[in-house]
Amino acid sequence: MSLPLNIFPGFSSYGVVSEQVKEIATVFNAEGVDALQSIGEKQVAWADVGVRVSKGDFRVKIPVRLTSLMGFEPFDGTRRYHPVTVASVAVNVTPWSLGLEWPVQISTNGIAQLQDFYGISGVANDVVQHARAQKADMVASVIMSGFTNTALGVTAKALTLPQPGFPGGLPLFVDATQTKHFANPLDANSARFANLFLGAGKINDSGVMERVLTGMTQVPHPSKANMTLGNEVTDIIGGTNMLGPFWKLAIQTLSLETTTSPGNLAAATTNPYSAENMAKATQMLGMSGLTPWRFWIAPQLDAHPYLQANPTKQMWITISRTRRGASWCELAGPNTEFAPIVTLLGDGTEEARKTRKVRLFGDLDGGAAAGLPHFIAKYFETTPV
Repeated sequence: MSLPLNIFPGFSSYGVVSEQVKEIATVFNAEGVDALQSIGEKQVAWADVGVRVSKGDFRVKIPVRLTSLMGFEPFDGTRRYHPVTVASVAVNVTPWSLGLEWPVQISTNGIAQLQDFYGISGVANDVVQHARAQKADMVASVIMSGFTNTALGVTAKALTLPQPGFPGGLPLFVDATQTKHFANPLDANSARFANLFLGAGKINDSGVMERVLTGMTQVPHPSKANMTLGNEVTDIIGGTNMLGPFWKLAIQTLSLETTTSPGNLAAATTNPYSAENMAKATQMLGMSGLTPWRFWIAPQLDAHPYLQANPTKQMWITISRTRRGASWCELAGPNTEFAPIVTLLGDGTEEARKTRKVRLFGDLDGGAAAGLPHFIAKYFETTPV
């Protein structure tokens, strides 16, 4: 028998005229009812990396203890004291809602198969999953709104806590041509650093990953001179177009290196950034600044202004989670799990009697704000023009 087989539309009947009789013979399989509705875990899990959720209903403040540049000094009979001060990151809470409804008959007729057909038993979980997706959208919005670039037509809205001369704060990401971050946001004399790198090249290009790792380790300490925070890159996040480059960086064991020109190739060398080699280096060298990292794909970042203008170019974000309490993005929610408050107005409620609908809704009072810029950096392959 030749292909394709004549099997469509998938139901044949002989000697049956009534459509109602055909309906009796129809079998429903509810296994696929959630195929397009549920939220993929991997598509939102990245938004948990290096962020913090605080429970709050209206406004949340996260205090950060900061003192001026400290250090032991010769004692000449007079004691000098450094004032202990506190700055705080503020997160404003906005109410959000997601509501669903279905005919009351579906819940009252007692036909379990009909409820399976509509997937009624899973709608509450849909609301919870969409809260996780909302969290990812908020975190992505902080990233997208956390920088200023004239060429891309972007003006930062996600600003840090106040810094010297900038009572409204600086953008979460600043490049070397802009006002750099103060390591100590309360001390105008503290060391400075940038965490947005334009024209960085491709992540797989020779020397790029060395600069990425080194840059994170060089973030200065807020209160001690000649000291860094001890950051290490633990996570790297990119949009969907970074899947291939991330895979190559993590898995590829050999790479060809050029000698004097792109067409003059030397022998294949081992990829030092494979997971196996990173683990060996950390164990054998015990070096500060080296630790295995994890790659994350964030589809929400495909809407980033840089990728919208340069869809074939690379953009990635590095995060350090090596310091306890560090958070580059602060969120507020009804609870630390960012789970919504779900309410069901069932078939016996006054609402259902009035509307002939069963209604389920989730309330999510949440918000997000830029946290400390010390623990995150962003890289563009090119310089926007």
